[in-house]
Amino acid sequence: MPDNKLEELLQIRISDHASEKFKESLKSQDPTYAIRVFVSGGYHLALDKQRPHDFKIEINGVPFLLDPYSVKYAGHLFIDYIEKENESGFLLTNPTVKPPITCGCDSDCSCKK
Repeated sequence: MPDNKLEELLQIRISDHASEKFKESLKSQDPTYAIRVFVSGGYHLALDKQRPHDFKIEINGVPFLLDPYSVKYAGHLFIDYIEKENESGFLLTNPTVKPPITCGCDSDCSCKK
């Protein structure tokens, strides 16, 4: 069950394009899967099942999971989906974190296709 109070506190925003891409990815998955947002040297995304200490929130109809550590850094996170000539993928930015933490991945990032 999504945690509505946490959803309000975190104020995570997702572009419409990113929401569409998440929903597309989840359509072919087991219904217990959600998008995990986690922090490990930067922001990352993964398809995953809920673990005992996870927080679950829903944004724009997309279920998200956050572990207790990542919740501390997820406030005001903005997730977009970018399509350029040579690459496409999710872009995670947080203007309130100094220095800025972004996706943190290189060209081999699993966030990009």
